[in-house]
Amino acid sequence: HEVILATLKMLEPQPLMAGIEPDILLRAERDTVWADPNQLQQVFLNIIINAADAMEAEKSLVIMTSVAGNTIRIKIKDTGTGIPEKDIDGIFDPFYTTKPPGKGTGLGLSVSYTIIKELGGTIRAENNPGPGATITLDIPLYNGESGGGVGHRA
Repeated sequence: HEVILATLKMLEPQPLMAGIEPDILLRAERDTVWADPNQLQQVFLNIIINAADAMEAEKSLVIMTSVAGNTIRIKIKDTGTGIPEKDIDGIFDPFYTTKPPGKGTGLGLSVSYTIIKELGGTIRAENNPGPGATITLDIPLYNGESGGGVGHRA
């Protein structure tokens, strides 16, 4: 949870986050993963910035964690415009963007996908029943057997 909280603290003063009070539900009793914390932070930054960018009037951002088997599940839910159904399978492709020219490169979610895959995890997107979308990350928990080194808390 340390990396999630540090990311939110870093983003808090940014104009993009104006009017957004994240609802943080950290329910995972275990949260240590075998990952570079800077890479994890890059993933969270990319997803949260996209979510904040997609929200207009009603700004609600929910970040939830739980444990599912041997993985930590992190859900980041927003009340933005959602993802066009025709595009939902392609949002993790390089250069995919719905933003106007000059507002994004379309690399953030692609980079995030690559980082999570390299950790042995999964990342997926779905539209909410109401407004917005949810990005779900499943990342294997650190079990202390990864050849030395130390795990980091998501």
